Amino acid sequence: SYENIVNVITVFLLYLLALNGSAFIIFLGIQPWIVFVSFAIMVLAIAVVYFEAHSIVFPKNFFLAVLITLLAQEFFWVLNILPVSFPVIAIIFTTILYFIVSIFRFYILRQLNRIIWKRYIMLTFFVLIITIFTARWN
Repeated sequence: SYENIVNVITVFLLYLLALNGSAFIIFLGIQPWIVFVSFAIMVLAIAVVYFEAHSIVFPKNFFLAVLITLLAQEFFWVLNILPVSFPVIAIIFTTILYFIVSIFRFYILRQLNRIIWKRYIMLTFFVLIITIFTARWN
C-alpha cells in the first residue's frame, strides 16, 4: 500500500541523509553547523511528508515533525562524536529515528498498544546490537 511505500522511502532517505551528512563533515571538512542546518531542514520536510502520507493532519503533523527534527539533530550530533565509520553512524541513526517516528505515528493515530511497543523495541534492539557488535571501532 501507499503507506508501506512511504515507510520504505523514508527509511532509505534518512539513511542516505545521515550517511551524506557524516561524510560531508568527515571527508569534505564542511563546517558541522552548515551540515546540521541543512540536515534539520531536510528531516523536517521528510517528517511532514511522512505524516501527511499517514493521514495525520497539518497542526499535529507539523508539531511532531518539529519535535522529530530536534530529536534527529541531537542524535546526529551525538553519533558524529562516536569513533565509528559513517555508514555505521547512518545505520544507528536510521534505526533510532525510525523507532521514534513509528511510535509517534501509532500514538497520534491512537493505535499504540503493547504489541506494537514490543515489536518496535525488539526490532530496534536487534538491529542496534548487530550493528554495534559488527562495527569497526576506530
